[in-house]
Amino acid sequence: MSRAMSQAETLKTNLLHTPVPRIAKQKEAAHASPEAPALAEPPKAAPTSPTPPEIDYSAFGLARGNAMNALLRVNSAMLKGMADLSQEMSEFASARLREGAQRSTTLLSCTDPAEAFKLQYDFASKATEQYLEEAAKLMTLALQTSSKCWAPLEECTRETVARATSVGGEKK
Repeated sequence: MSRAMSQAETLKTNLLHTPVPRIAKQKEAAHASPEAPALAEPPKAAPTSPTPPEIDYSAFGLARGNAMNALLRVNSAMLKGMADLSQEMSEFASARLREGAQRSTTLLSCTDPAEAFKLQYDFASKATEQYLEEAAKLMTLALQTSSKCWAPLEECTRETVARATSVGGEKK
């Protein structure tokens, strides 16, 4: 709190001791008495910068249209990728349910506890392998979907940069 107060006091002191510009004093004097000397000429404006280059607004419109087209292609790739992932997961879940049902039927007909234990062990081992393989498939599908989604954006960006860096077909 004291640091904030000291900063505020420093700012106040600096503002109070800042010299008033000369033109302002001359204007005040001119309004105060008619015999006051004429105002000094106001300072000249800084030289203006050269005329900015003409902007081709049609290029902006084209870039916006290309970006929209790229986004539509991204959307299409994403929907297809998600459908592929969904189909893969559904097929895997269906296969696992069928195998589980078959294993249950086999276990119900089993009369030896050692054989039942071996059947359960084999079922669990096979399920573990299948889940690991499925995880790898899903990761591959997700990577492919991601790559297909980024491709239109990369292509659009390259085209836009190429257009922006060329003037009349020439590189800048």
